[in-house]
Amino acid sequence: MPEEWKPPGLTLPPRDLTSSRMSGPPVEPTKQGSSASISLRRLQALGDSICVRDARGRSRSPALLPCGRPGGDGHLEIRGSFAILQRFSVSPQEGRTFVEASRDANPIHTEDSVISGAMSAARVLLLPEILIPGLAVKTVRIKFRAFARYDRPSVNRYLFRPGSDGSFQVDLVLLQQGAVVADGSLTACVAEGSCPAIPHTIPRIATNQGQVIRDFFRSLRVDPDLSLEAIGLGYPRAFLAALPSGEMVRRGGSGGLLNVLDLEFPDVEIPAFTDEPPPSVEVESTRPKSAFRKVLARVGNGIVTYCQGYATVLASMLRSSAHEAAPTGA
Repeated sequence: MPEEWKPPGLTLPPRDLTSSRMSGPPVEPTKQGSSASISLRRLQALGDSICVRDARGRSRSPALLPCGRPGGDGHLEIRGSFAILQRFSVSPQEGRTFVEASRDANPIHTEDSVISGAMSAARVLLLPEILIPGLAVKTVRIKFRAFARYDRPSVNRYLFRPGSDGSFQVDLVLLQQGAVVADGSLTACVAEGSCPAIPHTIPRIATNQGQVIRDFFRSLRVDPDLSLEAIGLGYPRAFLAALPSGEMVRRGGSGGLLNVLDLEFPDVEIPAFTDEPPPSVEVESTRPKSAFRKVLARVGNGIVTYCQGYATVLASMLRSSAHEAAPTGA
């Protein structure tokens, strides 16, 4: 394939992949013939500016190998580590739409200019599962280091390190106006035969939860129909991860400020959001030993758990201190 061909929706990157925060030991590349790939069609679902970078792109052994015909539903076969840059800004209306979908009534997100920490986490959880067919996030840990605010240019940096078994380690750095507001990592895995059998045309789903999920996608500048085509009709893991924040606010009034988010997603089938009622959310706050308190969280139905983990919340900092540098609001 000619080197100068640009797949639709893909920005050809510079060769440099330098970042001290995203460095680490090499990971064994995926085996020849691995099913892991980036779908070029799915890039169209993302309204943010997306740049896919392959440091070995001009070598004889690129990490991403273009496959398919120009103009068709091509893909990039994953053979090694690569990076993605996601450029965006969050408008106040998008922020309000997100917290309404996640039932987070913290006034620092609706009356002030602070972006919900759950919204920042949802954005980084959603992108890998949309772009890589069959990918399921297993764990995520994010440390919030400063406030992120509306209407400011932001960049999410992902460094994907594939393993030979279809697994991925993804290093994350979230920046706003050049400053780090959060960093962390997630693990994910591609399961054989896990791609949802969803038609290209998604019917309108006339349920309350269906509208909530569509609003959730739109708040993150993601096309609802293309996203549902990509990941299926099950509750998005990014949405499930956002629910505990809203429950914390509902039980504790104004809530707190998210400092650490650490979640895992057990290997169970997630129900379709067309089913009623939605999953239940359980939170339990431990006794604070300092200004921080640890909140245990679980999302599931009955004995089946879809998402569980904990958040560390700075409970003493409420709306009055939202103008100072501090962890992102929950």
